[in-house]
Amino acid sequence: MLLSIALSLPYVQTQIARYGTDFLNKEFGTNINVDKIAISVFGGVKLKGVLILDHHNDTLISADRLQTNILSFRKLANTDLRFGSLRAERLGFHLKTYKDETTSNLDVFVKAFDTGKPGTGKFRLKADDLYVTNGRFRLTNENSVSPRVLDFRKLNGELEDFFIKGSDVTANIKKLSLLDHRKLFVENLAAKFTYTKTNIILNELSLKTAESTLSGAVRLTYVKEDFKDFVNRVDFDFRVDKASVSSNELNYFYNEFGINQQFYLSTRLKGVLNDFVLHNLKLLDPNQSEIIGSVNFKNLFDKKGPGFYMNGNFDRVTSNYANLRNIMPRILGKSLPKILEKFGTIDLVGDVVLTKQDIDADLYMMSELGEVETKLSVQNFNKPQSAIYTGYVHLTDFNISTLINDNTIGKVSLSLDVDGRGFTKESLNTVIKGEISSLPFNNYNYRNLTVDGRMKWPFFQGKLNSNDPNLRMSFDGLLDMS
Repeated sequence: MLLSIALSLPYVQTQIARYGTDFLNKEFGTNINVDKIAISVFGGVKLKGVLILDHHNDTLISADRLQTNILSFRKLANTDLRFGSLRAERLGFHLKTYKDETTSNLDVFVKAFDTGKPGTGKFRLKADDLYVTNGRFRLTNENSVSPRVLDFRKLNGELEDFFIKGSDVTANIKKLSLLDHRKLFVENLAAKFTYTKTNIILNELSLKTAESTLSGAVRLTYVKEDFKDFVNRVDFDFRVDKASVSSNELNYFYNEFGINQQFYLSTRLKGVLNDFVLHNLKLLDPNQSEIIGSVNFKNLFDKKGPGFYMNGNFDRVTSNYANLRNIMPRILGKSLPKILEKFGTIDLVGDVVLTKQDIDADLYMMSELGEVETKLSVQNFNKPQSAIYTGYVHLTDFNISTLINDNTIGKVSLSLDVDGRGFTKESLNTVIKGEISSLPFNNYNYRNLTVDGRMKWPFFQGKLNSNDPNLRMSFDGLLDMS
């Protein structure tokens, strides 16, 4: 009876616990410390000051207070920690890969329990329910250009089936709030979470912040060395089933968006951050801009490389120049051709390849100026006086006067092959070949013209055939249109 009373004393229990941790530390070369422990006769356990150091004597796991019940003391002795409900105050978990090392501190810790004998090397920690109060989770890789991969503070929430098996971690996150190190506060996150040596997975993801909501799934695929060059080597598969996203909060991660913009979208992002495709993108904004299609982006995070690249296959784009600039990251919006502003609201379908200076377009577009069908390559498009272009243009009832600032020309309908430079009257110097079905000029609408020559405003040098009822002629020479 005296022995039972003695064993029930917190001091005695703490000494026994310290003996146990000392044994583990000596046997396996670990560094596990517990300040105080209290165990009830019913298996309830309270621990204070839990600290597990890694092989560099830095914190791997820590907690101010743990409260739980141990389901099997026999398995506990074999490093198979099985708990029912586990409550953790100020729980800290720092998953870290040190400079010039390829395995994480958790991998090293788990490996310490592998003696090489059958049945060993199977460290397990399982909790049916884990309640976290004011916790912190960090994922660090000192071999990366940006070592701090994740740093979540103010973790509060409930997890089911929390399981550490070797170096793998799984959990059903029922609800979780956190503060990201970029200062974004997540009001609630729910997901089925998996971490392994090659994947981070969040299935059935539901996310809510002050200004955004998102549902979908995320999978990161990698080998350890990939974190050295995260944006070019870690592969993302991010399915967005439904989202309302604030540009203010996107700027925490990629500070290239305008303020106070809201996007409604669904898509599937696949690839690395510097070369990814948005498959089946559907995007809307409150201004009724709409983008539907698939888009490949390259070099968005590469400030020293060849510059950004966008290749879009669009089923529909409805917007205008100002709204497109607001929707797109600044690195893209700044590169939209300024001349697009004159088109007003557009509705287009087709393919567009865009870089900082060049554009290749194969598309059909309705605009406030008229209809455009084109397959055109343009270099230096943001310099109207020196832009170089080649391709095919079909215009229907197109108000070209607004485009070139010349009121003597009306709405034009034509089909032309073009090869030249300049989008202003003063700089226009292009070879044109094709048909002009309607050309209002100086108060007369010329019809049924064919041209083959060079236009260098105000002169045309070449062949012009006219079947206009009032001007039937064939011309080969120099024509002054001033």
